[in-house]
Amino acid sequence: RRRKQRPVSPVSCVIRGTCSSPCSDMTSRNPLNAIALSAQSLLRPGTRDPALVESAATRISISAKRMSALVIDLLNLTRTRLGSSIPIVLAPTNLQEICESVIEEVSAAHPGKHLEVIYEGNLAGNSDSVKLGQVVSNLVANAIEHGAQREPVVLTVWGEDDRMPVAVHNEG
Repeated sequence: RRRKQRPVSPVSCVIRGTCSSPCSDMTSRNPLNAIALSAQSLLRPGTRDPALVESAATRISISAKRMSALVIDLLNLTRTRLGSSIPIVLAPTNLQEICESVIEEVSAAHPGKHLEVIYEGNLAGNSDSVKLGQVVSNLVANAIEHGAQREPVVLTVWGEDDRMPVAVHNEG
């Protein structure tokens, strides 16, 4: 028996892709790697530089919050499979701040990988910052995983009118 397929709107495609990203985030292990590597750096003998300790502690805190959000998103994804809708939490956000947080986390998870970021235009808007962070994290993690190891990954974000396109480029 064939199931009757319902038409899918572009919005639902974007939402479905965004909400399936927790699985990808967890399998790419950026938040967990950032936590583990930051904790290891704190445990090294002689690590007493307050700036390094603060930086590692901040990365651990941010990454733990992202892991918590990923678990919540997995629960939400399960609810959608049972017929509920996906909660989207719109709030004033700055895409540059979201990207900087993701880049810091990805850098901690992939030390030595050269990441470049280019920002242009107005990146303030009203969006779901958690889901945007997941999307950017997935794009950058995929570029690292599938790109040439010695070449940089370039993240470009620009604000134009009522849109904020994000592009990730890698060689390979």
